Amino acid sequence: MINKRIKNDQACLADIMNHISMENLSGVDAPLYIGGPLEKSRICLVHSSDWSSASTHVINKDISITTDISVLVALSGGYGPEKFRAVCGISSWGPGQLEGEQSGEEPWEPYHSWLDIPATPENVFDIDHEDQWLHTVSQAVNHEVNEWF
Repeated sequence: MINKRIKNDQACLADIMNHISMENLSGVDAPLYIGGPLEKSRICLVHSSDWSSASTHVINKDISITTDISVLVALSGGYGPEKFRAVCGISSWGPGQLEGEQSGEEPWEPYHSWLDIPATPENVFDIDHEDQWLHTVSQAVNHEVNEWF
């Protein structure tokens, strides 16, 4: 999840950096988002692929995820990724669960099937978090309808 912002007065990325005694040389600050119900004390950055470390997981040519402190060090030094969303927690599925939910096949019901679209920099970083879900669902529905014709 990257569209549910933690309330402004609760925490921001600069607060996290301060909490772990990291000098924020470049003055980086950004809101934090709820990443999922698991590992809520873990910070992950979903970011543009213009930066990476040994722990970076490449999602596609434009988007990556880094789960260790190296990305915070890079941001504080002014050489981190250009675009990012900092999330607390993760969402996770068991083996085969995600594919099953997406397909709507047994033991899942057809109403469990998912709409999806490719992750692009625009729909991950550029859409305001309050509009992101509706914008992305609209794109997915339009994509599905276009597939029919």
